[in-house]
Amino acid sequence: MKKLFTLVVVVLMVVGAKAQTEIVVGPKVGLNMTNISNFDKKNKLSFHVGGFAEFRFNDYLAIQPELVYSRQGARDKVNGDKLKLRANYLNIPVLAKLYVLDELSVDLGPEFGFALNAKAKYKDHRYVHVSGRFSDFQTLLLRSAVRSGA
Repeated sequence: MKKLFTLVVVVLMVVGAKAQTEIVVGPKVGLNMTNISNFDKKNKLSFHVGGFAEFRFNDYLAIQPELVYSRQGARDKVNGDKLKLRANYLNIPVLAKLYVLDELSVDLGPEFGFALNAKAKYKDHRYVHVSGRFSDFQTLLLRSAVRSGA
């Protein structure tokens, strides 16, 4: 965690030192459709909220770090009873953006996910049972996207 924070600070300092860098900051809000790997359950609809900062170096290249709170999980029914798994994450994607057109970019980079907390809830016909809380859900993803628009 300390190394990641140091890396982000160094990148921000280097980018900030370059006078020609265009910086765009904004919010990020959306819906998630998530499931848990190696867990054969239905997708769970949830949300994410956070912000981003895009550091555009020239007409073709930018770096976009983000800080996003994301709720993820899965759901299922077992013998008519409901099972919900939920994990709350702090995700930190750092994307390199290559602009192929003025408003079209190809994004690629790692996303670090830190589990804030997680729990499982089983609801039978009369009771709600909350099982133990979990913390071993850290993630590291390689994310790619093609984006269009402002």
